[in-house]
Amino acid sequence: MENFDQPLDMGLDPSASEEGLSITPQVRNTWRELSGWLLFLAILSFVFTAILLLALLALIFVASKSEADADIGPAILVLLLMLAGVFFPGWCFFKFSSLARQSMRYESAASLEAAFVHLKRYYRFAGILTLIIGSIYLFSLAR
Repeated sequence: MENFDQPLDMGLDPSASEEGLSITPQVRNTWRELSGWLLFLAILSFVFTAILLLALLALIFVASKSEADADIGPAILVLLLMLAGVFFPGWCFFKFSSLARQSMRYESAASLEAAFVHLKRYYRFAGILTLIIGSIYLFSLAR
């Protein structure tokens, strides 16, 4: 008679340990490479954020010195949205990169979990942004 109290995957993967998921050297190298590229993208994001911030400050300065009654409210709103859209992914990439490197350096599962939380936040942000932009496109096509 068979024993039905065993896990469903019992005996399927002989290399799997009893403790669960194991981090192989290939996975470790992939995380190291990924954290390097995401750090690069984070730095580019921070540089572009600084450029946008300077553009925003210049726009405010020029508008305050101008005697013409220019309405710069929409331009400021667009620049603020662009700042948020550029800074937040860069911050998520930076946090993932630094926490992933820290988890590999100190063998810390808590740091790795925190790193993936930041990566999840980026993908949530990207998904919501995609839905918003897609909705705007659909509404503009429906007109």
